[in-house]
Amino acid sequence: MTVGDITVRGGYLREPASPDVAAAYLTITNTGSQPDTVLFAYCGAARETTLHDVPGTGAAAGGRGGQHVPSGPVTVAAGATLALAPGRGHVMLEGLTGQLRPGDNVSLLLGFQRAGQVLVDLPVVAIGAPAPDGSRR
Repeated sequence: MTVGDITVRGGYLREPASPDVAAAYLTITNTGSQPDTVLFAYCGAARETTLHDVPGTGAAAGGRGGQHVPSGPVTVAAGATLALAPGRGHVMLEGLTGQLRPGDNVSLLLGFQRAGQVLVDLPVVAIGAPAPDGSRR
């Protein structure tokens, strides 16, 4: 999905290992000449949706001994790509409102400072199964 200079692709949600929490992964590309910032994430399948453990953000850079750390607003530099993948950040869905099973789809809304809102559909992928792009991320 592309809005303005922002393209979000390759997104998926890993089947939750617990009934309350899930992690979504995706790639954000900024083809513009100015940075853009992810201000918020929203998913109706969870009571709280936040970016977590994104490398280079203040909270993630400080770390807390393996605990998941909210990243706050995340800036994508002009001409840059931010890939959220296992070990490199994710969108955390907490307080799931129902069971998510492989084959389901979940809508995720990302709010950007410059581009506005980007709505993407994320397939739910089974634990241990390859990501939709065939990788093991």
